Amino acid sequence: MTLERAGKLLRFFAQPFYVAEAYTKQPGVTVGLAESLRVCREILDGVYDAVPTQAFYFTGGLDAVLARAAAP
Repeated sequence: MTLERAGKLLRFFAQPFYVAEAYTKQPGVTVGLAESLRVCREILDGVYDAVPTQAFYFTGGLDAVLARAAAP
């Protein structure tokens, strides 16, 4: 479980940056410090254990993560 949560945390920090737009073809996203810290704590506390790890990768804030997890 700890390894899975660490993977989610790692992928959450792989947010789409503005400098990478030319390479990824995705717009950059800014996630505030307060939201980042809150989501990190919630990931470590197991709040998002039911959310697939891949949903955290290259998305941005928590709303985008949950929307990606709900998408078919």
